[in-house]
Amino acid sequence: MKILYFFVLFISSQIYSQVNSKVKTELNETDSIYLKSIEKYLEQNVAYYKIHFPKEIIYKTIYIQSEKFLEKLPAKLNGYQIIQVENKDLHKYFKNNKSQITLVQISSISIENSLFYITISPYSVEKKSKNKMKFILSDWTNVYFRFEGGKLVFNKIETEGI
Repeated sequence: MKILYFFVLFISSQIYSQVNSKVKTELNETDSIYLKSIEKYLEQNVAYYKIHFPKEIIYKTIYIQSEKFLEKLPAKLNGYQIIQVENKDLHKYFKNNKSQITLVQISSISIENSLFYITISPYSVEKKSKNKMKFILSDWTNVYFRFEGGKLVFNKIETEGI
């Protein structure tokens, strides 16, 4: 239990130092966990859409709600363009997307039952008028990691919904 407590403290300090440091080009372990979570989310999403909606277009641009702890994410990942968006700038992306985009929100690292996890929530955002937007959440994905051999290792992925 002391090791788990120490690790939680370590991860918290890593997140704090990441938020309060200048942007670096190298990913640390915390950054890599976010990257791995997005990769797993995309893999699952593409597989789901290929099975259930084979005629739908799978978009190659991912709009992610901007967060300090995500600032080191690459602009491209496995053929997808990643655009980090501030809520105040959402209107800029509606013009090319028929007044609707999917905005992905990524949580900071959490812990439950000795597993670390990141929650990824895709919101359908629709422009209703000049100053009004409608946000719809129907599901979310938790990407779990276990502490093994001194590092976090992918454990499982679960999707839940409303």
